[in-house]
Amino acid sequence: MPPNGCGICRVQLGVAYCRGYAFGGRLAALRMTLWLLGALIVAAASPDSPRAVPSGPWGGRGIALTAEDSGAKVEMDCAHGRITGRLVLDADGRFELPGTFTRERPGPVHMGPSGEAQEEKGEPARYSGIVEGDTLHLTIRLDRGGREIGPFELRAGRTPRLTKCL
Repeated sequence: MPPNGCGICRVQLGVAYCRGYAFGGRLAALRMTLWLLGALIVAAASPDSPRAVPSGPWGGRGIALTAEDSGAKVEMDCAHGRITGRLVLDADGRFELPGTFTRERPGPVHMGPSGEAQEEKGEPARYSGIVEGDTLHLTIRLDRGGREIGPFELRAGRTPRLTKCL
């Protein structure tokens, strides 16, 4: 209730008015109802935070994908790649992002000066996919020549079935 005797407050028909605000009674209930209704409308109209491919491992036949906040690592039977950028989904559950794709070959691996495998430079590629439940359908399109690799079907948390080049 408003403080008594402040000089601005008054009581009329059991409702206290102070600085233009009503405390108690039907008017207060109506104002609260309108305020809540307005808040619900604003909340319904506000866009949700963007959905993204859930972080963690995804596996399928001949492919593994590890989704991270910064992008994803892709490992295939005889190739590997990197998706640049967070895998944010549109309203239909789709994404399309740039990345790199590197073919691997059987045989010896070139070693760097520190004794670790020296990675070959990949070629630019576009990774596109759609998530439906715990399934991700992924296609890779190489920028040079437009060759498509896939589609691959991956499942969240599933162990991939990879056979690396020998």
